[in-house]
Parts: sequence; C-alpha cells; structure tokens
Amino acid sequence: MEHLTAIIGHLAWPATAILLGLICLRELKSGLLTKVMPNGGLIEGAGFKVQTYAAKQSTQNANIEVTDAIEVAPGRGLPPYDQVMDAWRELATAVTATAVGHGGVEDLRRINTNLEILRDAGGYDAELLDGVSKLFQARNSARKLGADSMAEDDAAAFVGTAKALTKVFTK
Repeated sequence: MEHLTAIIGHLAWPATAILLGLICLRELKSGLLTKVMPNGGLIEGAGFKVQTYAAKQSTQNANIEVTDAIEVAPGRGLPPYDQVMDAWRELATAVTATAVGHGGVEDLRRINTNLEILRDAGGYDAELLDGVSKLFQARNSARKLGADSMAEDDAAAFVGTAKALTKVFTK
C-alpha cells in the first residue's frame, strides 16, 4: 500500500502539469493567439520570409542572377500578395510545361511530382530545382498568411526569384 501511495504521489505533479498545459494551450489557440497574431501573424510571416530567401539563395547557388522585383506594389497596380501569386503561377506553368516534355504531369498542383521527374531526367541543377521547391513552400506560407499581411520587401524577393527561375524554364 505504501508503494502505491508513493507511485501516485510521484505521478501526480507531472500529470497535473500536463493537464494544465493542455488547458492553457487550448485557451491560447482558441482566443489569445488569434487576437495577437491573425492568420498566424509573425509565425507565418517569418516562414514565408525564410522560405523565400532560402529559395533565392538556392537559385543564386545555381549561378542564376536574381534581383528583387522593384515594381512590386506600384508597377502593375496589384497588391504584393497578388503579385506573389501571379509570379508563382507563371513559374509553375513554365516548370509544368518543361516537365510534360519529359513525361511529367500536366497539372500545376503537382509541382513536386514534376520536379522529381525533372530531377530524374537530369539536365537541371539540383540547386535550381531546390529553389523552385522552396519557392513552392513559400507560396504555401503566403496563402496561409493572407493578402493583408504580406511585406513588400518579402514579396519583391519572391517575385524576383520566381521571374529568374521562370526565365530558365522558358528558354
């Protein structure tokens, strides 16, 4: 009986801490975090930025010149989010068209499948294909982030990288 009491005593504090943690986490997720950081706020924004600059670095490692698109907000009259989505659509179309020539899938949503097909076909630098993959991840983060939370500098880096990569696949 003493052993049972000792075991229950030793397990009570960790169990209580876990229970309180779950209660607090649920409360944070349901209200506080969404008020402080709408659409993921800083967390998603940081993800988009990190993924965009990783894609830019991979593209530059593949010896492709990348310049941030200066015309992001004023140039076409579109908000930065829309320019990011347009730049991605152009790149995804170019990658898909190239992959279809190697037996790829004619579906813009299957970009990872097409990148694998191009990787297997050879002829494209691994850093280049990695840059496209990272830009795809950044585009997904941008969708979660939402149109109102996109920083112009980050959008300019994304658009510039996407345009540089699109040129490679449309040659």
